[in-house]
Amino acid sequence: MVSGGNAERLRGESWSLLALTTGNTSIIERIRMKKDNPNAEAQRILEVRVEKMFTGSSSKKETDEFSRALGKCYGHAGPVVAQYVMNNLDEVKRIIQEIQIRVDRKAGLSSENRFWSVYVTLTLAGAVIAKELDLIRFGIPELTNWAIQMLLENKAKAQDMAVSIEQTLNEYVNEHIDNILRIKSTSDLRKQDGTTMESIILPEAVPRNKLVARYETDIKKLYLVPKPLRLWCGEQQINYGAFVNDLTEKLGAKRMKMRLSKGTQLNMPPTDVIVVQFSEGDDEEGSIENV
Repeated sequence: MVSGGNAERLRGESWSLLALTTGNTSIIERIRMKKDNPNAEAQRILEVRVEKMFTGSSSKKETDEFSRALGKCYGHAGPVVAQYVMNNLDEVKRIIQEIQIRVDRKAGLSSENRFWSVYVTLTLAGAVIAKELDLIRFGIPELTNWAIQMLLENKAKAQDMAVSIEQTLNEYVNEHIDNILRIKSTSDLRKQDGTTMESIILPEAVPRNKLVARYETDIKKLYLVPKPLRLWCGEQQINYGAFVNDLTEKLGAKRMKMRLSKGTQLNMPPTDVIVVQFSEGDDEEGSIENV
């Protein structure tokens, strides 16, 4: 910036740095309060639970002095490390490559875990260089084992966050249960005189505010209205198109036109719906039949 104005000036290429933050709550859990499946965010963050830093032998005075000293510490090894990297660039690149191969293999990392791979690799490479320069006294093998264990724990947490298509559908239905028409299926009654009459069925539950779906309780068929489903997916940061594709491929869902008010005294025209047919054995076997 320049004085007296907001004009910008060239500052060179952007920097890529590893960031470290601390907090009393999990960042992923906070994100999960807004997003049901924060798996993508979890792949960009490595969380570690840190136990009490000081043992019971540390006094309040010692912790205060440590905090004051830490606030004034801005590091002292930067020029030393930078000089080493510039003078040994090819060697540093070789170290990074070898460490990343070992980390990926030991932790079983895939392309999905590429950010974790870089974080841990660069940290360990920096430790190796600092050890070579006699800047730290850490044991590199012990640090490596701890880092691998941390990666494995984060992988397990990410896998636990994975939400199945069935679970997502259940959550949508549960959140909108008061806006779903629950009724038995209907069929046309054809009288012997040739006239056609649609049977009227007493609904088991009627929507209170808006109609988002119809569920035929006797044949376990669910008719989803696309618009409210699309809006809900947007609020939950769920890709609507991918969700519908999963419904089609994994649950056998179909698109069709349906009179959602069929069987009631409300005679509305057909509308586009997404139909999912559940079989009688879903509770025990989880099988789905195509519509």
